[in-house]
Amino acid sequence: MSTKILGFLNELKENNNRDWFKLNKNHYEETRNEFKAIINSVDFKKLFGEIEGSKLVRPPVGFAKDFKDIELLMFKDYTIFHKINDKVVESPDFLLKSVNIFNKMNPFNEFLNRALSS
Repeated sequence: MSTKILGFLNELKENNNRDWFKLNKNHYEETRNEFKAIINSVDFKKLFGEIEGSKLVRPPVGFAKDFKDIELLMFKDYTIFHKINDKVVESPDFLLKSVNIFNKMNPFNEFLNRALSS
């Protein structure tokens, strides 16, 4: 099983050198593509928009500003939101709508949980 992006970032932080990154670049490529597929899916974009969270001011040590998908590596945390207005909360199908939202959020959460547990 490949290392997931947060596991990769944790290892990068601990090792923080180019030699380590060169050895683990394939893991980054695999996880980056999986993560991007989740966050760029139509359902995800429609419900949650863009990922938000704290970011580093500069790229991590050893990474150029133009490194492929550097913005994913610059996040300190990954946060998503879905705003719900009062009418939806008061509607009889609120539970069904909530379950649908959580189901659409699930791939994102599963990815991050796998990353934290690896």
